[in-house]
Amino acid sequence: MARTLATDPAPGSSETGTTDRTQPSKPLGSAQLQPAAIFSHHMVVQRDEPIAVFGTGEPGLRVRVCLGDSTRGLAVATCTVRADGTWLATLPAQPAGGPYVLHVSGGNVFLHYEDVMIGEVWIAAGQSNMEFELRNANGANTALEHSASLPIRFYNVPKRGRVDSELLADEQLTSWFPCNENTSGSMSAVAYFFAERMLESEPNVTIGIVDCYVGDTSVSCWMSRKTLRSTKEGERYWQRYLSAIEGLSESEQRACMNAWQNDFDAWNAAAGTPDRGECPWPPPLTNFSQFRPTGPFEAMVERIAPFGARGVLWYQGEEDTPHANDYAVLLHCMIDQWRAAWGANLPFIIAQLPQFMETLGWVEIRAAQAQVARETDSAFLACLMDCGEEDDVHPTDKRTPGRRLAHTVLTRSSVKLLSARLLDSNQVLLAFNEELAPDVDSAVFDIEVSKVLVRGNEVLLSCANEPESLRYSWYCWGAKPIMSRSGVPAEPFIVSSFER
Repeated sequence: MARTLATDPAPGSSETGTTDRTQPSKPLGSAQLQPAAIFSHHMVVQRDEPIAVFGTGEPGLRVRVCLGDSTRGLAVATCTVRADGTWLATLPAQPAGGPYVLHVSGGNVFLHYEDVMIGEVWIAAGQSNMEFELRNANGANTALEHSASLPIRFYNVPKRGRVDSELLADEQLTSWFPCNENTSGSMSAVAYFFAERMLESEPNVTIGIVDCYVGDTSVSCWMSRKTLRSTKEGERYWQRYLSAIEGLSESEQRACMNAWQNDFDAWNAAAGTPDRGECPWPPPLTNFSQFRPTGPFEAMVERIAPFGARGVLWYQGEEDTPHANDYAVLLHCMIDQWRAAWGANLPFIIAQLPQFMETLGWVEIRAAQAQVARETDSAFLACLMDCGEEDDVHPTDKRTPGRRLAHTVLTRSSVKLLSARLLDSNQVLLAFNEELAPDVDSAVFDIEVSKVLVRGNEVLLSCANEPESLRYSWYCWGAKPIMSRSGVPAEPFIVSSFER
């Protein structure tokens, strides 16, 4: 198999995140009163939390929002459009249930959103491995056939890098989709398998997935310009972007983009031919690109905040491997900014990069992800060291990562090293927070180990020499990691000194 680089797009994914619709399928409103694009028929709103309904309108207009069913209203809220043309009405928290109708009215505008469910909403965010669509994953046919029997719904945020007429046109065509054989193929495969696992715990609570991702995006794409430039690490990303577009007018940038698009379309058309050549990726940076620093935050994240959600599933980092030393600082900044945008301490479930043959920065990104999970309240690491393909950055097994993210949500824990003791006779005793599976490959350690013995939650290593330090799973691609009895890999770690 030919190697797929970290900068390749997710195979077969929509470049814009939109469907092939040509007409809106939801009430749109008008300049007088218009809810945000994420509000549509079939939507899922977050249970047990205040329900934010928001949008734009004429300053001073009184807005009324009502949630109810065919016989009664469950909740009502009112607000006034602010001077800047935005409005926010907050309905009181409601338990899981539905279907309901959401009514939004003001002035001469009366909108009705039908088949609204109250359940668990998760934002699936990041780059190409979160973007990887269900129709392209292992087991896709079975999953697609089964999806209609599950209460899963999803909304794809249009993939844009600037708020302009193109984005506004895309937003009019977006809507929530209940999963079935004809729809669920275009949602995130990781998010689908996550939702499937969550339903095993609460089968009667509808899961809503907000797909908010763009392949090939750096962490710098997912925060505001002010936040990015507030750190020296972020400023380096910003200056690289400015250098890429320096001296180019927007028309010249569009000409570069069009030329690239022609090359990319030709490459796609040559799929399966021996002379296909290297994928022409990445596309050129422009001031309207969804790959530019801050672009997706402005054109995607800010368009859906503060739509209620239980938390964020974050699978990203591949694009930042050349600048891995900057990643922890910027991921901290991004999490803080998203939480500010939602006005809530959103839990972040961070998918740690799986195994891959990459040699530059892969290990360091994993370490940064673990660091942020340790240092950030309500942030949790989902270790994927048992996942990945040596020569393809887009592994087609998305079931394991999806279920691992769900396991992390349900347990709020991962398999971690608790202590490392140096015993007599060059033996090392490692203690973990969970009981371990019996088979451990000595190749997971960077020291010469003659014997490995697993006892409950402990691993006893017999070493050829007395070690001064120890690294476990500290490689891009290598041996299968230590696994817990519950089937979860132990996080990579470094022991710089031993207890005695």
